[in-house]
This record gives sequence, C-alpha cells and structure tokens, in this order.
Amino acid sequence: RKEGGAARKAWFLGSEGWVCLGAGISAEREERVTTSINQCRLASDVLLLRNGVASPLTGSETALDDLQAVYHDGVGYYLLGSHQGTVRAVAQNGTWSGIEERSPRTEAGTEEVLSLWIDHGSRPQEAAYAYAILPGIDLDRFAALEDDIPVRVLSNSAGLQAVSWTEGQMVQAAFYEPGILNVGEDVSLHVDAPCLLMIRFNEDDCTLSVSDPTQELNRTHLLFDGDFAGEGCVYRQTEGKTVIAIDLPRGGNAGETIDVKLLRR
Repeated sequence: RKEGGAARKAWFLGSEGWVCLGAGISAEREERVTTSINQCRLASDVLLLRNGVASPLTGSETALDDLQAVYHDGVGYYLLGSHQGTVRAVAQNGTWSGIEERSPRTEAGTEEVLSLWIDHGSRPQEAAYAYAILPGIDLDRFAALEDDIPVRVLSNSAGLQAVSWTEGQMVQAAFYEPGILNVGEDVSLHVDAPCLLMIRFNEDDCTLSVSDPTQELNRTHLLFDGDFAGEGCVYRQTEGKTVIAIDLPRGGNAGETIDVKLLRR
C-alpha cells in the first residue's frame, strides 16, 4: 500500500515463462492507474492478437479492449482476461543521468521504444489484472498458444493469488491470509496463516514448498485432501484429509523455504 493507493501483486515462474497477477488495485486520486507490462527498445515488428488473428501494429499507439496478446522480439505477452491493453512504439528522448543521477552520461539520446501497459482508469476500486510472458517462441506458436497457454489462474484476489502450470503439474500460491485453494478436481488445500506455497505433483507423491515472507511465524498448519504420509503428517480418516504441521525457520534463517515430501497412501 502506498499513499492514495493499494494493490496486491505476485509473480509466478514456470518452465515456459512467468505469470503476473494483481488484485485489490484501488486509488483515491483522480490520476489514471496503469500497470506496465514492459518497456524496452524496439527490436522487431510488433504483432497484436485479436480474435485469434495476429496483425501488425499500425500507427504509433493503440488502446484495445479486445487485445489478447502482443508479440515482439520472440516474446509473447498474453493478457489473461478482459483488460484494456495499450501498445505504443515511438521514438523517445532522454538521458541516462535522468534515470540515474550519478551517471556520467549526461548527453541526450533518442531510441525507438516499445511500451505495453494495462489501463485501470482513474480511481479504480478492487481492480485486477493477469498476464503471462512466454519468451523464446516463434510467430507460428504465438497465435496457437492463445488456445493452449500452459498456465491457468486459480485465484486472483486480495487474499489469495495462485496459478497452476499444466506441464509439470505445479501449483504456486501467495496466501495473504488464512484461506482455501482448490488445487485440482475435488482437491483443496487449507492454510491457517499467510504464506508462500508451491506444490509439485508426481504420480505417487507430491512435494510442498512453504515459506513465511513475514518471518514472524514459528509454525504453520496445512489441511490437504487425501491420505498422505510424511514428516509432520496426521491423517484424519473421518474427514479424508491430512493435516501437515510445518516448523518454520527462525533467527537468521527466517523466511527460508521448507520442503515436505508427501507419499500417497
């Protein structure tokens, strides 16, 4: 939270790229609120994906309500949901000393720059965004991936942000408060305190990776659907759930990630 505004933001990294989520975006001032996706030197043509069809950017700037994705320099930027996306490709003037006061480079320079952002309007209340960045793809795969993006948003709220990567069967979540996350068909996970969580599924087991970014907790408890064995696990047969007690590092190791391997029974 900053003066006049608030937001919850999380970034999740997978094998094919990363996902950026924002939720609870609110502001009291009249200025427009935007989320920058990228700003970089213009290195290639820019393609816009709309209604499944990729076409070149025409003109220097366009704002679209139906923008699905943008392609530039081998990178696909995919808007996951309905957003007003703005794309600009123009020459910009500036100095390095204007960015870094101590820079000895005071001479003015001009570069062609690509800017891509989401516009939330003025004084948004509980606005949200979701987008994926997938580098190293070619033009043919760019359009095809719109129907086969390898990640799914499970939750994007001010209390819980989470994604599921289809390849590798991995779930990642940022809990800002105690809550429940549905991680699969008829499978849920309950946590009793704020934490960062990752689950990597295999055929007969899974690995939980848990950390406490607040560095204030001694222990956290998770309640997972199914019968699992592992360190700190107790199976509740009447509920069909496994309670996992995780002792968290303290002192100089506070905030470190703890891995717990769970075996299906």
